Amino acid sequence: ARRAILEDIVKLYHKSTPKENISTIIESHYDEQSQFKDPFFDVTGREKVKTQFVAMYEYFDTYQLNNVKFDEVSDEQVNIVAEGEYVIKGKNIKLDQETRIYFNSSNKVTFHNDHFRGTVFESMETTPVIKQLFTGWRKATGLVGDQILSRTVSKE
Repeated sequence: ARRAILEDIVKLYHKSTPKENISTIIESHYDEQSQFKDPFFDVTGREKVKTQFVAMYEYFDTYQLNNVKFDEVSDEQVNIVAEGEYVIKGKNIKLDQETRIYFNSSNKVTFHNDHFRGTVFESMETTPVIKQLFTGWRKATGLVGDQILSRTVSKE
């Protein structure tokens, strides 16, 4: 059962997954008070988690995970390790991605934590001033142009 959940989570990182399936995946597998965190956002609540993936679908040209592996860390945690490939406004970004997924006793995701290893994004997690500069730069250059993403940013 857990492997099927993880495979569904991987689908969230593939632009080929139909937009309407995002809601189904999140509602099926994420706890009502689940948390999503990456170097840019930290949101709590299933609806806000869903907003992150809908915004990614609408804003990115394309994206996918390659060479996906599941690393079971404990009964509560499984890491999805992959090569992430993202295209934004024609620019291709490749990242060594680790998505840490934490489950509760009902097998629902309580914490979804994206890490981009060996990148400036990883530095942003440990150096708040870098995160502030990057977020400000994204706003100034219009890289937060999507309305859903803009609403999410303004609430943070």
